[in-house]
Amino acid sequence: MHFFIPKYSYDIYGAILTASFIFSYFFIYVYLRNKKVLKKDIIKSIFLSFIIIFLSGKILAYMFGTDIKKILFSFAVTGYGGAIGLFISIFIFQKIFYNNKKIFMQAYILIIPLIYSISKLGCFLIGCCRGIRYNGFFSVSYYNNFGPYFPIQLVETIVFFIIFLIAYLFKNNKYYIELVIFLCAIAKFLLDYLRMSHTTQIISINQIISIIFIIISIILFIKKTKFQKN
Repeated sequence: MHFFIPKYSYDIYGAILTASFIFSYFFIYVYLRNKKVLKKDIIKSIFLSFIIIFLSGKILAYMFGTDIKKILFSFAVTGYGGAIGLFISIFIFQKIFYNNKKIFMQAYILIIPLIYSISKLGCFLIGCCRGIRYNGFFSVSYYNNFGPYFPIQLVETIVFFIIFLIAYLFKNNKYYIELVIFLCAIAKFLLDYLRMSHTTQIISINQIISIIFIIISIILFIKKTKFQKN
């Protein structure tokens, strides 16, 4: 099987990215309402987190070398930038919603792999973040005769949706946060080898950030384990 992708405007990426936030925030709203959290607190958290995620994603995109015009006038963001923004949001929520801080943290950690999973469909359709050269099963080519490529964006969609399902199943586990961070970081690190951008690098910036998050998750796990023993 081979995919051929016709020409789509960059707006399709923006639409899918927007849909990923709408779907994820709807999930958060339902989840927190079931936990008896006040509507006004949920809406406040959604509004605040969206601003921080969007700004963080654009700042990291700029640091990664994305053109400033594209950053200012498009939906250009980076996955890790958004994830960092979400962690900043969670830290702020712990101060604002102290009585429900565990519930907010649980809900927002859950959507990290979900947002990324859905948003990668946009990357697949417009051809950004494309995979390595590949002419086998499920290869993909684009309208401008670019290709064939490995469909890394679709693989990321599937892998991170599975991580979301695992996160949901283990949401009450005491090592839940460490588990989600570790799984997302290790998946991001390994899948980056299948990106076209990696063929000219020994290790990418994404992989360096992944290693940092892997180390953080292990440190948090060790600290929590020691705390439980004491």
